[in-house]
Amino acid sequence: LLVLLLKSLSHINDRDLAQHGCRAAARVFSHWGGLVASNPELAHGQHGKELKRIRRLVKGLELAHGSLRTRNLVKWNTGGLPGPHLQTLLELILAARHALPESDDDESKQAAKARQAVPQHVREAYQLWRDGQALVSLISISFKKIIKDQTIANSGANNMYYVDNFIGDCCVRGGKWYFEVRVETAVNIVSVGWVTRECRVNGSNASFATDYTGNAWCVQGGQNTNTTYIHMGRHTQPQRDSDDVREYAVTPNWQNVIVGALLDLDKGEISYTFNGKPTGTAFSGIDAPDGLYPAVSLGQNSQAVVNFGRTPFSFGPPPGFSPLECPGLQSAAWLERYKNASEVTHLLWRRSPLPDSVIDAALEKEVQLNRGAQGLQFEVVQADGQSKRAGAQPNAMFAFSSPDAVLTNDASSWNPQKRSNLHITFKMAGDEDLTNFVLQEVKIRGMSQGCYGLVFVSQSQPDFDSFEWCNGWREQAYKRFLAKKKAKGLAGRPHEPVAYFETTGSSVHCKVDPVARGRFVTLKISSTNPNSQLNLSNISFNCIHGSHPLASLVGTPELAVEKEQIHRRLRAAAQVSQEKWNMRLDESLVAMVQKIAMRMGVAPLSLDSIMLDPTPEDKSRFKELATIPIDQLRARFSILKYLNRLVTPLLHYVDVSVYAESQSDRLKAPPKQSSSSQTSPDASSGASDAPSAVAVAAGGAQAPTLSEESLQDMLQDDKSLSFVVHQLKGLYFMSTKKSVFDTLLGGNTTTRSGFYGRSSGPSVSINRIKASKARENPASDPDGMNSIFGQMFTQLRPKDYSQFRTASKDQQVWMVRFLGEGSIDVGGPFRESITNMTTDLQSDATPLFLKSPNGRNDVGLNREKWVINPACTSAQHLDMYEFVGVLIGIALRTRLTLALDLPSLVWKGILNEELGKEDLEAVDKLCVQALHDLEKLDSEKLAFLLADQKFTTQLTDGTEVELKENGSSIAVKPHHLPEFVRLTIQRRLNEGNVQIAAIRKGLDQVVPLRMLSLFSWHDLETLVCGNPEIDVAMLQRHTNYGRGLSASAPLVKMFWKVLTSFSAEERQLFLRFVWGRNRLPATDSDWTTAFTINRLSSGSSELLPLAHTCFFSIDLPNYESVEQMRAKLLYAITNTTAVDLDFTAN
Repeated sequence: LLVLLLKSLSHINDRDLAQHGCRAAARVFSHWGGLVASNPELAHGQHGKELKRIRRLVKGLELAHGSLRTRNLVKWNTGGLPGPHLQTLLELILAARHALPESDDDESKQAAKARQAVPQHVREAYQLWRDGQALVSLISISFKKIIKDQTIANSGANNMYYVDNFIGDCCVRGGKWYFEVRVETAVNIVSVGWVTRECRVNGSNASFATDYTGNAWCVQGGQNTNTTYIHMGRHTQPQRDSDDVREYAVTPNWQNVIVGALLDLDKGEISYTFNGKPTGTAFSGIDAPDGLYPAVSLGQNSQAVVNFGRTPFSFGPPPGFSPLECPGLQSAAWLERYKNASEVTHLLWRRSPLPDSVIDAALEKEVQLNRGAQGLQFEVVQADGQSKRAGAQPNAMFAFSSPDAVLTNDASSWNPQKRSNLHITFKMAGDEDLTNFVLQEVKIRGMSQGCYGLVFVSQSQPDFDSFEWCNGWREQAYKRFLAKKKAKGLAGRPHEPVAYFETTGSSVHCKVDPVARGRFVTLKISSTNPNSQLNLSNISFNCIHGSHPLASLVGTPELAVEKEQIHRRLRAAAQVSQEKWNMRLDESLVAMVQKIAMRMGVAPLSLDSIMLDPTPEDKSRFKELATIPIDQLRARFSILKYLNRLVTPLLHYVDVSVYAESQSDRLKAPPKQSSSSQTSPDASSGASDAPSAVAVAAGGAQAPTLSEESLQDMLQDDKSLSFVVHQLKGLYFMSTKKSVFDTLLGGNTTTRSGFYGRSSGPSVSINRIKASKARENPASDPDGMNSIFGQMFTQLRPKDYSQFRTASKDQQVWMVRFLGEGSIDVGGPFRESITNMTTDLQSDATPLFLKSPNGRNDVGLNREKWVINPACTSAQHLDMYEFVGVLIGIALRTRLTLALDLPSLVWKGILNEELGKEDLEAVDKLCVQALHDLEKLDSEKLAFLLADQKFTTQLTDGTEVELKENGSSIAVKPHHLPEFVRLTIQRRLNEGNVQIAAIRKGLDQVVPLRMLSLFSWHDLETLVCGNPEIDVAMLQRHTNYGRGLSASAPLVKMFWKVLTSFSAEERQLFLRFVWGRNRLPATDSDWTTAFTINRLSSGSSELLPLAHTCFFSIDLPNYESVEQMRAKLLYAITNTTAVDLDFTAN
């Protein structure tokens, strides 16, 4: 059966049918593997011959998978995940590898012998970190073709492309790697380096060196071109240790030169060699969790030979580095890693005891204190070089021309007035308690002509005058100072430098050795050219939070001893607590960790497990975790982090879309009713449905549509990797899910020439005066067509909603003109229109949603929620619900949140999740309570209360409906009560099915529903609506300050004190006042625009603040007290709705 299935796959042309064939074969393998393992004799005789045939067929499928994967990378600039056919093929291969016993034939023995001859560190690197086929192919981005030869060329006059970019189809996610490029002719430019999958090459004449998004690192040169090291469009110079006695390379002329590219992801560094001689560390601080690809660019009339290790290197890699190709490793070692990831996910799904090897692997990444591991954010405290451009206008181009610009990782920069002895002081962002940190490294980028300077660390905010004694110091002066201190045995003082840096390029990485502890870090920077202006684009720090349990031991001999003790403690805690962890506890731990990480301003995967320290408030919120010992919480957190690291690449290569109903003919399907939730499998396995799937695969018929019954039958006994990965979705951090979702969105984006720039797209005209009059008299506009939502719906209804698939992060998808108001739409009115629409939807202005029964009766939870109006079933109403779904899709694509207060009933309905009694109680507590009270009555009282009761119930809008055919004529007797309760709950849960189907239809046109399969209903609500609570700490982390202001300025401190004192509603009004929206982005990674605070340069303190919603900024007068600022700000946010300052309205 397996032979027939596997052989048939090479003859199937239909992708859907191929997926069915792969799933059928994988299912057979999953059930058949245990039989082979328990019957060793099957590996011999006739059965042994069949096994050999199966192995050969599987080997062919592995090669096919590698080729399809490479073909998928040919579409480099469009991004996207592999297609479902490629994903299901991987599942089949992993199932086969798991089921097939080890082969002992001659070919396998020779392969094993060749493998053993490979150095151990290379074997480990391939299994742990490398993705790709054994032989690396190069992909021509310009010509969209695969080149298997090692020689690449850009032929010249007959070539339409001035530059061609070549990407190796091999991705590395860790370890140390090396490849060589022999440049034979380089008339123009040649670039050699590494890129992420997010790197995009725009145009036919652009090298990947022109990437400004931080996704490429390269060295570039040519026969007539200077050698430059480039990242984010900035030039840098390699850093060399002054104590290094090696002979460094001289700059080549790029003719017959051999360039060696070294990548050390353990240290986060990239370096190069020319003809075997080192150049120093070109780039450091590299963080690429999704991996890097080798890349080469060639200008016209250039030719090169790329050697990934297929032939002996001209200049071998340094010890510890691995080649990207290894002749002794011809099998796809990365499949072994995926197999390991598959086994771990199955263990967690089955709730099986974890072997020590898995626990050790999870704890290996903990307590590492790696540079930058904490991901801490800093803010500017003070600076003495003001911007030349800042403060003139609240315009986008000026928003970053302040010292705060150096903390953004984009193209913005700060041009201080001072050219020498510039001082700038930083502290940890939002840290009012001034916690200590341990500084390990400083990175500065953006000096076009180079710079030099000193680093100071202090416990208190310094006075810049205290640093004047070392003005103009260069490296020799600093070294003499260190020697003198060492000779006298003197301890460091706050005004003394702890590090020196110097570069002739545009970036520098300064290591602080020994590490320095303090609350403030100050940089003294001077331009190497007195006539050249400093231009600083980014300053970042690698440091450890002072509250880290090991922070005080960094740099001491006791550190290693304490780390080992912590590891032993966590290992013991992980081993003894395994049996207590169920899915519910794991999901609660994930939720708590995300709350704590957000509070600290770091990603969950960057949070060291020993930093997990729940507050009493955390324990109160997550009561089920309150009694679990802290070491057991930390150990389990380590295991969940390990799962997330393992599953991230799997999520890109397994198909979970089969568990999300995305077929157009199923968009109107009602949400599933709660029966019993699918959890871990039973110990015994039911019968497989493989034969029917086999019949489909072998018969060559058209692939069938998956019905509800067949889907449930398949899930009943499903052990596939896709199913298991999907079942564990509650254990994935939001960042893990979003990494896949963002890739899916990018691959699904529709490209239309000339459509949707920042200020393009459909134009709509909104009459808010007309909408206001209709709101005052709802009876005059029963369908809400005069509301702002109604006006938007009317004008956009004729459009093809799928055009909104062009929308991207923070993009404006339509232009708004508010009639009678002086507004020019460059973002503010657009966001205001979205806010106005959500307000209309949750009011009497439109009939689509009703206040929840809990809200109307003032009982229970979720009194602020709005539920679907079951009476809105007309064609026009359903079209309006469809438009609501379109708005949800736009919010997902643009990250512009919608302030929709909808209950779990609606969000679960959109995702087709199971509904239960608790969902009804969340919006109508009195209904559920009444039914519950009836069940507790004795038969006599029950008969009395049911005397006049029929099989009917009231819906949310008060409409009485029958629960069964002729229900209004059927009396409910005491013995009917279970049926009556069941039918009532079922009818109430389903009262909005038709409307939800319309919402799903609209959403599916903008964001295909299958892309949401990993998200829970709460995840979806967070992505669409953001956090209804305005997190002041998060807003502070994403705030820049205009000219003359910093985080420590009295006016700024006063502002944050006022905002913190506001109620939740007042904070939402404030955000709408300055940004045109009333919710913050869901996560730190969703921010695309920083908030800016400027000082109003003229006028008295009696003036009101001035907001610029298009640019998310506010101008504050010099208020004299907190009370005065609070009163003025409250008046402004509660009395301002129009946008009237762009021009004088007619």
